[in-house]
Amino acid sequence: MQITAEQAAAELARRRGTVQAPAPVAAPAITAEAAAAELARRKEAAAAAQAEIEKRRIADPRSFRDFQLRAATEDRGGMDAFQQGAAQGMSLGLMDELTGALLTPVELGIGAFSGEDEDKGILDRIADSYGRARDLSRRSMDTARENHGGAALAGELSGGLMTGAASVATALPAATTRLAKVGVAAADGALQGGIAGFGSGEGLGDSVERAGTGAVLGLGLGAGVSAAAPVIGKTVSAGRTAIVPFTKSGQERLAAEKLGSGASDLVGLRAALASPTPDLVPGSAPTTFQLTGDMGVGGLERAAATRAPAPFQDRRAAQNSARLGTMGGVETGGAAESVAAAARLGFDDLDRSTQSLLDDATNTARRATDAVGPGMTPDVAGDTMRLGLEADRRVVKDAERGLWDSVDPDGTLTLGLPGLRSRANDLVATHSKFAKPMEGDEADIIGSIKGIGDQMPFSDVQALKSRIYNAGKKERIDNGETPAHRRLGLLGSSLVDDLDNAASGAPFADGSLPTFDQAARDRLSAANKATKDRFETFDNPTLGPIRARPMDSSPYDMPASAVPGRIFYGEPRSFDAVNTFRKAVGDQAARDALQGYVVDRLRKTALSADGTLDAARLASFRQQHADALRAFPDLDRKFADAGTASTAMAEVAASRTKSLADYEKGVLGSLMKLDDPADVTKTIGGIFNSRDGVSRMTKIAGAVAGDPDAQQGLRRAVVDHMKGKLVSNTEAATSGEALLKSDAFQTFVGGNRATLKAAGFTDAELDTFGAIAADIQRSNRSLTAVKIPGQSNTAQDVGSVLSRVLQASGSKGGGLGLGGVGFLAGGLPGAVAGGLTAGAAKMLSIMKQNGLSRVEDILEDALLNPDRARILLQRLDPNASPVEWEKIANAFARAGTTATNIESGAEPRSRAPFQN
Repeated sequence: MQITAEQAAAELARRRGTVQAPAPVAAPAITAEAAAAELARRKEAAAAAQAEIEKRRIADPRSFRDFQLRAATEDRGGMDAFQQGAAQGMSLGLMDELTGALLTPVELGIGAFSGEDEDKGILDRIADSYGRARDLSRRSMDTARENHGGAALAGELSGGLMTGAASVATALPAATTRLAKVGVAAADGALQGGIAGFGSGEGLGDSVERAGTGAVLGLGLGAGVSAAAPVIGKTVSAGRTAIVPFTKSGQERLAAEKLGSGASDLVGLRAALASPTPDLVPGSAPTTFQLTGDMGVGGLERAAATRAPAPFQDRRAAQNSARLGTMGGVETGGAAESVAAAARLGFDDLDRSTQSLLDDATNTARRATDAVGPGMTPDVAGDTMRLGLEADRRVVKDAERGLWDSVDPDGTLTLGLPGLRSRANDLVATHSKFAKPMEGDEADIIGSIKGIGDQMPFSDVQALKSRIYNAGKKERIDNGETPAHRRLGLLGSSLVDDLDNAASGAPFADGSLPTFDQAARDRLSAANKATKDRFETFDNPTLGPIRARPMDSSPYDMPASAVPGRIFYGEPRSFDAVNTFRKAVGDQAARDALQGYVVDRLRKTALSADGTLDAARLASFRQQHADALRAFPDLDRKFADAGTASTAMAEVAASRTKSLADYEKGVLGSLMKLDDPADVTKTIGGIFNSRDGVSRMTKIAGAVAGDPDAQQGLRRAVVDHMKGKLVSNTEAATSGEALLKSDAFQTFVGGNRATLKAAGFTDAELDTFGAIAADIQRSNRSLTAVKIPGQSNTAQDVGSVLSRVLQASGSKGGGLGLGGVGFLAGGLPGAVAGGLTAGAAKMLSIMKQNGLSRVEDILEDALLNPDRARILLQRLDPNASPVEWEKIANAFARAGTTATNIESGAEPRSRAPFQN
């Protein structure tokens, strides 16, 4: 079906919400009952919606603005359109200004009541109130023209004819001469042209400029009789120009010229449009200016958006919706709370794994502790040591006694004791008369010694030796280390010396020689040595006290529990004491008894409740007893092994404690305490504000590794955070979706790429985020690139899109000046004809405005769609191929089918009317 350019333009206007669409195609047949039910339902819904609107309007005075706008854009039928057109024609285009002036007081009251003029001065309030009232009148007239163009045009034509005819009829009778009539016609033409020109202007400056142009043109046409032919020729030329906006090709050419002349770099613009880049974000189609960056096209876009903001706002909303959809589409599944669940599982796994390691280390340490041995309590160890010592000493003593008995087997040997006699005499001679007298066994022994002759039987010598030893022992036990005990010890030593001399054959102290033969001396030497060895081995200062007691049947002076401590203690001398004991009882017996005691002491000092040795206390024990432990190298190695195992166990325990504490203090610990998805999202989002964000996000990613649900949950939490942080509260047009924050999104994506990658987003997904940021930056050209620094950047800065075209094509006032021409041509009838011609000129201006409006629609479409702009610019190339011309024609033909498709529910083409 062939679609006209007018139908295409009407469809474009309908998309902006200002023109009703053509009737929809017939829907499938339904029953009468279903139709009635549906109609009733829709009426109820409409009534409820209207009631809600009225309720809100009454509650909020500012909603009155919505009511005014609906009233101004409401289709009130053809008769109302004719009446508004007639009023506009009769007032020579000043009806909107007159209405604005009349309703200024009303608007002042509304502005004061609603508060919108609260901070303005009185002059600003008056000016703004006048502007609002005037704009509402213009909007109402525009609605009438768009919905009922023929009726509005007829009304304006009728009103203009009436005003022109009345003016000429009133002024001409007063003129009596042709010159006067020429003057009246010229004045009438100038007046009507000036008024009409002023009424067609936009703003004071433009209105004054148009008024002057109309007045001069009307005056010139009225007075220029001699120039009538040239004027008529120019009028024909202007008429030819005026016809251009009413043809399809003319509208396309005008739009192409507007686009081409407005471009800053036409060659560059064409090159950019010839090789357009794909959409950065699927569904976010750029405008021609956003795609090419041509500043002149940016100015055209800003002017077009000022004239009709809805399509550009819709495009911005569509771009924003595509970005939101793309961002949200990166991760559509997953649940943020699954990250918290994974964090809890991670903590449980860490707890189990570290506990297992600790259990292994503890078991190893226990085995090392068990290898040390069970130990032996001090009293048991003491009894064992003393019993062994006593038993070994008895064996040695018995052997010693046998040696002594063998010295004089037949009882014939005698021995002089000169040393002993001399010692006894010295003790008596040096004893002070003031000292305690010698008494008891000491006195008897000294008396017996003094009575010894040069020789005495060997058996008596042995008996004397035993008596001296026993007496000394008894004195020490009874009275301690007394002078008597010391004197008895000196006597015993002198006796031993005499025996040594006898055994060696050396002379005695008095020069006499022993009477022993060599065999007897050998036997005596062996017995004497046995006695000394016994004393050094068993009766020395280290071991002697262990055996000390008053008599063989009496308890020992030293308790059994103190015996081991006399041998093993924390001093360097303990090493010698251990060796002394080992020498007395043998290495194995000494090791068995002493090692049990040492192990017991270690357990008492370092054993922990878990059955292992505390590494620190074990080390202290070993250091304190280092010298004594040198006597037990094997045992010390076991201690070292146990210490190593205990140290390892302690290190594992410390590591486990630290790992669990670090987990709880870190971001995973924070997450595992959460259940609410919003809290999880907030915690994960906070990572992006931290200096170690990559490290912290990596830890979370490690915790969710191997759990697809948790991995998706992490990505979902990040996307939700981005939506919450980077989406504003401002709605994009009327889309119901909030706008992405431009600067915030670009900064976030640019500064957090590494952190986002750590969260599990692929390079392709990160590139998607980057594409969204780049798309936002590109679309912001429409908002920031063409702003005029230091100015308000309103429609006054940009100017009317149609103003220069209208001026080039003539004004309403210029046309009405033809009344003067009519008068000069034929008097009063000619003046009437001139007035009619003025009305026709006004009709031509109105028709031309409608045509140029369609030109603006074509230009607007090209500004919104780069591919259509590329095809449209072919209009400027006289060598364009027939194929390109066919594309242009077909594009506008397709535009006419869009309304039918929309009303019937079909999906409209996204790039009509211009498509390749």
